Amino acid sequence: PRLAVKQLSHALEIAKVAGAESLGIHYNLGLAHEMLDELDAAREHFEEVYIVDMSFRAVADKMKKLSMVS
Repeated sequence: PRLAVKQLSHALEIAKVAGAESLGIHYNLGLAHEMLDELDAAREHFEEVYIVDMSFRAVADKMKKLSMVS
């Protein structure tokens, strides 16, 4: 997961995309941070997805789960 965080973060910088085009990157960054138990970072990336498309994959469930952990 640590390598995924580095690569996906780099992908966001290179692509400089926003909105719907970056949903997959943010979602996968959220997953990687979650695996590393970096829940605040995971929440931030899931929020980026949720703001644009709350029906994207299982982002609503991820947000709910992480809100219970805080």
